[in-house]
Amino acid sequence: MINSTHFKYLACLGILLTFFISQSKAQAQLSFSYDAAGNQITRQWICVNCPTGQATAAPSDQLIALDKALLGPEADVAGTRSLKAYPNPVTENLQVEWSASEGIFIKSLEVFSITGTRLFDETYRKGHSDASISFLRMTPGVYVLRATYSDGKKENVKIIKQ
Repeated sequence: MINSTHFKYLACLGILLTFFISQSKAQAQLSFSYDAAGNQITRQWICVNCPTGQATAAPSDQLIALDKALLGPEADVAGTRSLKAYPNPVTENLQVEWSASEGIFIKSLEVFSITGTRLFDETYRKGHSDASISFLRMTPGVYVLRATYSDGKKENVKIIKQ
């Protein structure tokens, strides 16, 4: 006859067994790649423990939950945002390209010196997706490119002027 203590042990054993079996299944893992200047250029999901030929994409609800766990609840995981600034280090002109989820756009771009002086400020409307910023008159050093989105979120990119 099984008493309550034995039942608790069997239940714990069942839970542990279920946990270990679920860990051996295919899992999505986030992979990043960076350019020579250290800027993130791609973010992709890879499938760990997948047999060859099996799809590597995880279900979108699973990816959103993992994004929230990795990036925090404030992260924009339902939509995508992409801000690219190149070449970095820059010598003459900095090319900036962006995209965002539906309805969200970059409202303004600013460039600040390391001392906090604003050296560039330009506003944009929905539909714009790129800009060119001249660094010809700027002295070599470190600068910050700040993008402000239409929903109020901001993104900063470190820029090096040679």
